[in-house]
Amino acid sequence: MTRHEAGDREDAPTLRVGFIPGVEPDVFARRWRTDPARCELELIPLEAQAPEDALASGAIDMVFARLPWSDTTIGDAPVLARADVHAVPLWEERPVAVVAKDSPLSLAEELTEADLEGEYEFSLEECGGAKGAVQTVAAGNGYAVMPMSLARLHARKDVTHRLLAEREGTRIALVWPKDADDDVRQEFQGVVRGRTARSSRR
Repeated sequence: MTRHEAGDREDAPTLRVGFIPGVEPDVFARRWRTDPARCELELIPLEAQAPEDALASGAIDMVFARLPWSDTTIGDAPVLARADVHAVPLWEERPVAVVAKDSPLSLAEELTEADLEGEYEFSLEECGGAKGAVQTVAAGNGYAVMPMSLARLHARKDVTHRLLAEREGTRIALVWPKDADDDVRQEFQGVVRGRTARSSRR
């Protein structure tokens, strides 16, 4: 956690929590701020930087990330191994196929693997992320699979999305380094999991 200096005075420490696109942490921030005795909370959106990189570099103290947690090096920056972080699973995101509004795939309420046979699947990686994938399929080319939260985030009038009946979803988790564990981080993860100021920590 960081401290903001104002002249010779040090203010209370700030808990910096990063979050990836598709996650809306405002509800947790409101819960946190119901207790004025808690430290300041700063929510940091991670648009371009990977959560593993942001946490390893010390830019944030905790992060809402999608599992699985990557152990691989990102560029020249080392990342924290899965064994070195706490990862508290929170909720599951349902996978959807994003397709053009005029695609035959849009006629179904839910899609199966048989429905997708013969159609090209654009990966988020080859399109430069979810936004690029949505732009690609908007032209009427194939489909792209992503969490429903990302499909809604990048919604356009010329695309739609359909649930995938036979694919596993992704899991959002709250992650922080084991060697930086403390009462503040434990309290925040408790708040995220629904613990109130009156709740027991046990």
